[in-house]
Amino acid sequence: MEQLSQFNGPDVKEWKGYTIEDLRYERALNNARREIVSEQIKTLCKEVADGAPITSGNRTIFSKITASLSYIDYGIMAVTAFSRIRKMFSRAKSLRN
Repeated sequence: MEQLSQFNGPDVKEWKGYTIEDLRYERALNNARREIVSEQIKTLCKEVADGAPITSGNRTIFSKITASLSYIDYGIMAVTAFSRIRKMFSRAKSLRN
């Protein structure tokens, strides 16, 4: 029994490649996506430069970030911060001696 992967399906030999129209369509689609993202970035930069908080209703970016974190994320951040602070104090202690 022959095993088929995703690359050698039954119609692999029939596929002739991309047409010029397909390539032009993909290029236009990617350019449109790039333009949309660049406009979003420009808008965010303008809001930051004007000093306006980046909000959606009453929520700021900080509240969105903290709302998306779980208790496990807070625990991992606490352990990481504790280990870094411990290393700093041990280095400072070794330099004093």
